[in-house]
Amino acid sequence: MSLTSCSSRLNGFDAYSGTIYSAKTMNVCSSVTYPVEEIRVNVGDKVKAGQIMAVLDTESLSTDLDKAQLTLKVLAV
Repeated sequence: MSLTSCSSRLNGFDAYSGTIYSAKTMNVCSSVTYPVEEIRVNVGDKVKAGQIMAVLDTESLSTDLDKAQLTLKVLAV
């Protein structure tokens, strides 16, 4: 962890402001490309394994699935 900060005296106490960077970072990627409907975390939030961080637009996913299923039915005939 690294900390970049500046300090000052405030009401007799040392006050610090800055940014703390985690020693561990993780790239997040998806195997599909669809619009994001909802983001459920904020920058700096702690997350757990398996936690949902974002929700994709399921309407466009459903439309693409319907098209793919129709194509399969047509090809099977």
